[in-house]
Amino acid sequence: MKKILPFVLLPLLALPAFAGDDGASAPPASPQPAAPAAKDGKATPPARGRTGPDDADRKHRSGLSEEDEAAFYKKLTEETPELKGVNAETPEGKKQVRAYLDKKHKTGEMPEVSAMMKVMRAKSHAKIRKIFGMPQEEFAAIEPMLGRVEQLQAQKLFVDIPMTMKGLGVDDMNPGSKEGVEGFIKVLLGSAPVDPAIQEYQDAGKALKTILEDAQANAAEQADAIARVRKARTAYRASLEKAQLELRGVLTPRQEALLVDYGILD
Repeated sequence: MKKILPFVLLPLLALPAFAGDDGASAPPASPQPAAPAAKDGKATPPARGRTGPDDADRKHRSGLSEEDEAAFYKKLTEETPELKGVNAETPEGKKQVRAYLDKKHKTGEMPEVSAMMKVMRAKSHAKIRKIFGMPQEEFAAIEPMLGRVEQLQAQKLFVDIPMTMKGLGVDDMNPGSKEGVEGFIKVLLGSAPVDPAIQEYQDAGKALKTILEDAQANAAEQADAIARVRKARTAYRASLEKAQLELRGVLTPRQEALLVDYGILD
């Protein structure tokens, strides 16, 4: 089945390119064209000096199209008080944005994640509106319901990351690495309030893990922890089903089929 990569994952692919000055890698520089041969058959040495973007620009490139990158910078300057009045379309403006990001990275913050997620969500919704053939005014009426479903799916995805990573050896990492993973998950969850169903799902999972790590936990405590996890999972599914039902109620059969195909509806 054809799927659209969820917008929530796209920032993860772009993150390395937005790293600060602490050793993170940058995308490879574009290959330079071969030097033209001289009349005597010998290659002419390449000219000295700059032949492409400077190191700082390469280091902060996102790997996105110029249009997406411009939208990212614009979103960041619009929502960041420290960047108020900065014109990110100018070289000086971009330099100010990069300096701001570097400063935030040194304190463990990644404001670009939230901005990137909003840019990618807007692109995703624009694509959905186009295939629906809806005017913007009509799509605006269903967009909150679409966003509600996406938010539930995204938050559960991020909360599930530790469970997924456990099978990849995260539990064997040193404490610093574990804190890094947990901090990154908090960044992914962003400033939006975590849905109560997701919060209980997360808390129940942590409580079960605590019981499993307690050699003195008795059978009753273990049973209670398991029951809480199952209840939380059921509550999450009920919340998601309700949100999907509300969204389906305003869609045509074809629109519903498209969102099922894209993984937004079950």
